Amino acid sequence: MFRLTQRDVYRANVAIAADNFKKPTIVLGLVCIEVLAIAGLVGFVLRGKNTLYVLAAIGVALYFPLIILSSMFISTYFAAKSLFKSDLNLQSDIRCSFSDDVVSVEMATGESKLLWNTFPKATERSDFFLLYLRKSLAYVIPKRVFANEAEISTFRELLRRNVSKTSLSR
Repeated sequence: MFRLTQRDVYRANVAIAADNFKKPTIVLGLVCIEVLAIAGLVGFVLRGKNTLYVLAAIGVALYFPLIILSSMFISTYFAAKSLFKSDLNLQSDIRCSFSDDVVSVEMATGESKLLWNTFPKATERSDFFLLYLRKSLAYVIPKRVFANEAEISTFRELLRRNVSKTSLSR
């Protein structure tokens, strides 16, 4: 039995967003915008345009990626905070049990037994596991709920056997 903290929810949301951010189309889009900004900067400099335009182009070229990345973390923080405050299940005790057949989850609003094929993907982070239900929705299993490293290793093996796509530490 465990209880998630707002920090758990935030860190899980950041991990999910980062997994989605790795998609080639998103990265390619950001690279294209950056290349266009640098090309504009070069054009302004070569034409000897107004200093204000050159500074604006430098700002876009240098700060746009930083703005995108920081907004990802800021919006994720507020989304996690809102989700945590509004979801009774996240504020209450959660009991999970795992077998080779099913994942059983008991929360404040009910319980469910899920077949492993419900989870298309599982990933491991430094202090939790994510069992994905969809691309941007996952169960968070903090590592602190395991008694020792041997239990964590056993859980990793269970995930490898039952989830088709895994990204685990060891």
